[in-house]
Order: sequence, then structure tokens, then C-alpha cells
Amino acid sequence: MQERMKREMMAANRKQMEIKAARDAAAAREEAAFRAQALAEFAEADRLEQMNAQRRRMKMEEHRREVREGWE
Repeated sequence: MQERMKREMMAANRKQMEIKAARDAAAAREEAAFRAQALAEFAEADRLEQMNAQRRRMKMEEHRREVREGWE
């Protein structure tokens, strides 16, 4: 009787460990997906910021050129 209970408890313990491992693996996959998405969003934001900075530089250069032409 005790031997059977011991085996059942050990089996239940193994089952709980398997469930926990599966849950941990799913959480790790979810975290990795979140990180990948966040990195992609940061990269896109950086790209847009670089484009905006380039556009600002071009507009400033155009303005300087127009001012120079106006003085000449």
C-alpha cells in the first residue's frame, strides 16, 4: 500500500515537473518573441529618425542656398 502511494506521488511529481518545464519553455518563447518585436520596432524608429534628420539637413542646406542666392 505504501509502495503504491510512493509510486503515485513520484509519478505526480514527475508530471508536475513536466508541466512546469513546458510552461517555462512557453514563457521563454513568448519573451524571445517580445524582445524580437521590440528590437524591430526600435530599429524602425531609429531608421525613421535618421530619415528625418537627413530631411532636416537637406532643408537647411536648401535654405542656406536660397539665402546665398538672395544676397548675391
